Amino acid sequence: MEIAILTHLFEGNYGGMLQGYALYKAISALNSGTSILHYSRPVAQSSLLSQIKSFFYRIIHFRLLWQHIAMKNIVDTFVSMANIKMTSVKNAMKIDVFVVGSDQVWRCEYARALQSAEFFFLNIATPHQISNSLSYAASFGADEWDGRIEETMECARLLKLFNSVSVREHSGVKICKEVFGVDAVQMPDPTLLLQTSDYAKIIVCDKTWLPESKYVAAYVLDETAGKAELLQESAGAMNLQLQHLMPHATAKKRRDRFPISVPQWLRLIRDCEYFITDSFHGCVFAIIYNKPFVCLGNEGRGNARFDTLLGTFGLENRLVTNASADEICRVLKTPIDWERVNAIHDAERERGINFLKENLL
Repeated sequence: MEIAILTHLFEGNYGGMLQGYALYKAISALNSGTSILHYSRPVAQSSLLSQIKSFFYRIIHFRLLWQHIAMKNIVDTFVSMANIKMTSVKNAMKIDVFVVGSDQVWRCEYARALQSAEFFFLNIATPHQISNSLSYAASFGADEWDGRIEETMECARLLKLFNSVSVREHSGVKICKEVFGVDAVQMPDPTLLLQTSDYAKIIVCDKTWLPESKYVAAYVLDETAGKAELLQESAGAMNLQLQHLMPHATAKKRRDRFPISVPQWLRLIRDCEYFITDSFHGCVFAIIYNKPFVCLGNEGRGNARFDTLLGTFGLENRLVTNASADEICRVLKTPIDWERVNAIHDAERERGINFLKENLL
């Protein structure tokens, strides 16, 4: 049986790459004929002049161009290193079953930039193909559906043909029912379906390094000058080095000015003393690696994801908004009952894998 996973393009988001990898590994364990659907972005909507300006902007700001090239190489290396089988969207008619998910595939703002909202509801497939297909932990990324009227009608028509529908957030269950008239179940993010040993296999695939002393790792996607100062102050208050997982142009060490590899990203989380993040998958890997962490509220990217994830593990107190360095340190030093958290993780992993088994085998 040919199964194709339809998810976001691998374009340099660490969590995005790892959730695609995890879902691929979980399904491949059940079916050898599994691949990830490769597709291209639509032709840019911007004018030729805008594209030329963008190109020369990168040339002038050489660091941005270098980072772009470096991240492309990192993505290509990861796909090759992880032995991920890809299949072209041109082969869609040869696919028996599609699995849509995870990440924010049903967030129209993102979907339109990659293809279209309807694309991630399988408008490329025949009714027969869709009737055999499912979504796994597909995410809307927010508490509300952001589609236009015509998109909503077409997506509802397509979704009603799915064999089974699962979403990542509890709010997604409500959206499916109220907006599309479809019953859905909530499932854990694919990254939670694997063991730490699975991620260890990625880390050893590349040469990695660690800071010279014990450190606080920071993976902050939406950093501001205020957040940067807050991170430094928090690390200083605990007498620990601050290690960023995102490129910093003004970093003293050259290696910190450019994107790091996926193995390096994982190792810096795994081996840190504390972890500060505003990323959903940052929180996921803090849980996987049993790291004391604090999550900085990220309204712009949507908090529905954090509410479901942290609520599942009883870690709601790790989410802070408008926090001071004292508050961050207090949360980081608040003990976590990892035995209880790991038991929940085991149950969630089993629940997710059973869902795949029931709907794919």
